[in-house]
Amino acid sequence: MEDYEELYCFLIEYMPIKGLLTGIKKFGWNSWQKNKIQELPKSIRILRKIKTLDFADNEIKVLPAEIGELTHLQYLYLSGNPLEKLPIEMEKLERLNGLWLDEIHFEVFPQELTTIKNLKYLYFDSIQLEKFAKEIEILKKDNRDLEVWDSNIPF
Repeated sequence: MEDYEELYCFLIEYMPIKGLLTGIKKFGWNSWQKNKIQELPKSIRILRKIKTLDFADNEIKVLPAEIGELTHLQYLYLSGNPLEKLPIEMEKLERLNGLWLDEIHFEVFPQELTTIKNLKYLYFDSIQLEKFAKEIEILKKDNRDLEVWDSNIPF
């Protein structure tokens, strides 16, 4: 198969290999891929032990609620997607340490960020940091361990 997106969908959706997929720890599909993902399948929930997901620079507008079933997830890269909002089920991601949301232009501050209990690193871009300055300060007060970074500044 030359169509990588078709292969990805095949691997996630095809049940006979379900057992193989459940043990994957890291998966990425970002800007170096030929085809961009527009939608994550609900069957992403079978990646139960996944620790890192990298879907930066795709065309994802909505994350499925099933993302909340990835309870081992520690790092989630969503930068550069036309996301409209985050699912409330993100609150179930109790091990999530890092979340990359730079180059996403939310109309309103994603309140779902306030429900992620152990989030340590949140990456925005300078436009979002300015736009949501008040909300970010409240978020940092509620979660004293949280560090908010401007993704445009190297550290």
